[in-house]
Amino acid sequence: GLERLGFVQAGVLTAKGNWAAHLCTSLVLELAEAVQAGLFDELSVEELVALVASIAGDPHRPYFSLRENPIKSAYFAKLAEIVAVVRESFQNPQNTEVAVIPNAALTVLTWLEAKDWVDFAGLLRLNGVAEGDCARLITQTADHLNQLSRLHETHPMLAAAAEEGRRRILRPPLSEVLLEVG
Repeated sequence: GLERLGFVQAGVLTAKGNWAAHLCTSLVLELAEAVQAGLFDELSVEELVALVASIAGDPHRPYFSLRENPIKSAYFAKLAEIVAVVRESFQNPQNTEVAVIPNAALTVLTWLEAKDWVDFAGLLRLNGVAEGDCARLITQTADHLNQLSRLHETHPMLAAAAEEGRRRILRPPLSEVLLEVG
């Protein structure tokens, strides 16, 4: 698994394995493969946030879908290829299903653009989407972005964009909840 993906060679971490080891997340392999493939290169902060959100969601949950998704379908297709390669190469010990969910991306983008949680929650209710599911998706996306921001030595542009994206989606009331928990 890890050798096939190029993280380990002869029982030793490769250069790719060394920088990927900084990603402490359940999506370490998917994110590392996307980084290695250059998928996140030259994306806007919004596109990066959306792509990370698209794999942070739970496939069995409904997400916001009442407007057209502005993210290029080619980005989702490339990410789906990466997820499939990881699935075929490595048996997931947690047995969690990772899938590309464009509506999860749209949900987080809609939050990014919303004036506040009241406006966002109104849109969610119109679509029959649970606020708690979306709050969970947003905080999971922020956590994965935080992990990508740790790659400042090997991928400085990506790390900076990830930090900016995390900062922009962790705003009240989500930032207040995290401060109370932490």
